[in-house]
Amino acid sequence: MLSRLCLLLAALAVCTVAVPQPCGKRDTLCWQLQLPDDQCSSPTAHPCYNIYALNQSNGQLNWYAYTTSSSGIKGMSVGRHDVHYTTWSGPGLYTINARTGHVRWQFPMDNWFRYWVKDIDLPSSASFSHAEEARGLVYVTAPGPPSRVYGLHIKSGSRQWEFKSPVPSAALADLAGPAYSSSTGHARAVFLAYNAPGPAGGPGGVSNSSSWLQAVDVDRGSGMWRSQPLQQVQLQQLELHRGTLLAMPAAADALYGFNYSDGALLWTQRRRFCSTPSPVAESYGGQLVLASSCDGPLELAVMGAETGTMYWEGWQVPDAAMPIGNCTWVSVVDGSIVFGCSCSIHGRGKHRSSRTSRSQMQEQPEQGGSSSSNLGAAAVPGICMYSVSMRSGKLHWVLPVAGEARFPAASQQWGSRPLQHQGLVIFLAADRVIAVNSRWGNLTWSVKLEPGDALQPWQQPAVDEPSGMLVLTALRPSSNKTALAAVSLSQGKVVWRRTVNGSGQQSAGPAEGPQQLWLSGGHVYVEACKGPTCCLRAFNVSSGKRRWGVCLNAERGEDATHPHAQFAIWVISLVTVASIALLIVGACLLYVHRWREERKILAADDDSSSPRHTYRPLPDRGDGSDSEDQETAERFSARDSGAVAAATAAAAGRSGRGLRGR
Repeated sequence: MLSRLCLLLAALAVCTVAVPQPCGKRDTLCWQLQLPDDQCSSPTAHPCYNIYALNQSNGQLNWYAYTTSSSGIKGMSVGRHDVHYTTWSGPGLYTINARTGHVRWQFPMDNWFRYWVKDIDLPSSASFSHAEEARGLVYVTAPGPPSRVYGLHIKSGSRQWEFKSPVPSAALADLAGPAYSSSTGHARAVFLAYNAPGPAGGPGGVSNSSSWLQAVDVDRGSGMWRSQPLQQVQLQQLELHRGTLLAMPAAADALYGFNYSDGALLWTQRRRFCSTPSPVAESYGGQLVLASSCDGPLELAVMGAETGTMYWEGWQVPDAAMPIGNCTWVSVVDGSIVFGCSCSIHGRGKHRSSRTSRSQMQEQPEQGGSSSSNLGAAAVPGICMYSVSMRSGKLHWVLPVAGEARFPAASQQWGSRPLQHQGLVIFLAADRVIAVNSRWGNLTWSVKLEPGDALQPWQQPAVDEPSGMLVLTALRPSSNKTALAAVSLSQGKVVWRRTVNGSGQQSAGPAEGPQQLWLSGGHVYVEACKGPTCCLRAFNVSSGKRRWGVCLNAERGEDATHPHAQFAIWVISLVTVASIALLIVGACLLYVHRWREERKILAADDDSSSPRHTYRPLPDRGDGSDSEDQETAERFSARDSGAVAAATAAAAGRSGRGLRGR
């Protein structure tokens, strides 16, 4: 499924999960908070999320991106320096600087000019799946139809290549890879699984649908090969195991192996498989552990990935510890397959064993309980932990634990499996933790949780290797609280326990896989939601002391940090700056115009043919005032002339005396 596109890159172990995860290189923690369905942009655009970037040291909010009424955030992936997220409508892909929260680019629309260029030919109802980084590019897919795969430049978001579905009506079912070059170690190809409908034909109007695989060169975006179509098959899952591509149809009734170099069909296995979480329970040394039942690994088989050879089918089931379902998923530890189931225990659970298939186990209760009578003891319920040889299917050991202990329901569907640590296999029952010696099957220790604490299959614990601590969360349904506890793996005891209000966000479904606690720098980060409020807290793994906590509302918003709003602010800012620039230019032009006019006037005044100033003569009033004024002016003029002459003569006399005295 496309939700498993997080497996696209081995270098980026990032999925679309709500648990916090590191982003960037600046001590930043990205928290993807799932919103209630009524907060999403439309009834079909769910699940939707808000993204918050917190300082890992103190919990300070650095930046955030909201789901809005017009655009819902579909999923997030973390790259080396950036955070990529897709939206439900648009379609849209946004790349944000993980340190600052600034939008680097968005695809297909960066601005209004590129909007009219139309970078893509997809309808607005289409949406991208999660994007991933590899080799300087960001890969993003649109499932379709029409289906597209884009390779975008990691710094600018410019489209480097586009791969279109060879059949316009085909839809992208899943994606696997990439395959790396053995010489350079660089990504070489990604592999696509397509489904295409066909015209109705045959009895009952059965559709002649077909499916095929396609290899795409990651550098040029060109097709490398296309497999022969599988008629009347709808593929659902595609996985790459070494040099073999494993494809399973939606009906989960077959498994196909393709050569990843040329797309040739290598083998076909027709049998029932459990598609959730995957038909391949584990891969170990080129061998595949297959599970045929979703109720528990009652029908295990081991097959070669390259040849399709079935090495063995049906493991050695002990009669004294018969599994009855409600099993965990399997893990491979030191060449052995380990798992746990609810079981029916006879005696001490150490009696004879036989290789039994599921059909034989279903027939045994109809035989009047002969197995129990032969063993001479009444069956008691409990849980059993098994270790089966991966090479032969023989039982290595079984450890029965009678009592009320049970494994969490749907553990296998959620992919909840045993953990391993320094020769120990850690089994997680609903109300306790059990450590078993991986070689001999001896019980090392068992820790029962506080009354009311219940482990959930979608909340996977984490092992802190430096401190040797197992950190787990347990839900308290009666009080809507979550218990956080740390168990010492060397001593087998609870070191500390804390309780917080609310419960963690559950994944959209088992196909998304369980949520694993994130450990970093000696701290564990735990989220808990109660109503519309979700809180994220950081605890010290060794002491259980809380370092910080932050609470946010799980609701959509209209905020400037959202790329759409940032784009609007960018446009408004551009218009404002342009308006101010025009005003300044206009004022400068007006000043220049007035200056030029003044220069023209001054240039005209320098011309001798035109007087500088023109005065209009005073009117003659006829009373002789003009003559009187003229006489007065003459008297003053004569007096001033005499005074000037006397002053000049006196100055000359003083000057002469001074010269003679010398």
